[in-house]
Order: sequence, then C-alpha cells, then structure tokens
Amino acid sequence: MALVGRFKVAVNNGDSSRVFELESPNQGLYVPPLVWHDVYGFAPGSVCGVIASGRYNPDDYYRVYEEFLHALRPQTF
Repeated sequence: MALVGRFKVAVNNGDSSRVFELESPNQGLYVPPLVWHDVYGFAPGSVCGVIASGRYNPDDYYRVYEEFLHALRPQTF
C-alpha cells in the first residue's frame, strides 16, 4: 500500500502480467507465492507499506527471472 505518495507494482505469474498503480493507503495489493513482482516508479517522498505473513528470509525469494520461470514448470520424472 502507498502510505504516502504513489508507485507502481508489476506482477507476472509466468503466463500473464499486469501493472498496478498504488496511490492511497486505502488500496492494497495481495501478491501470492510464486508471482514475480517489481516495485518501481516511486513519486518523490513516497512510502511503501508491506504486510507479510512471516519474517523476511532472503532464501525464500527468486532473484533471477529465468530461475522463477523454471520453478513454475511442471516437474517430469
């Protein structure tokens, strides 16, 4: 949510993508697991508020888009 100011969030589930502009503390955006997201386009002085289900663990996140796409593919044996 944009506590102050505004910014954009691009989300991608591997099949489709969409961009949301958050500009009010009354707006929130739920990003479920395995959805690539990029937060950008911050207006000067903007503050982004984040509510998470657990403590941040850097090992829980993909940093390379190609690795994210690979994780979405069905596993074959």
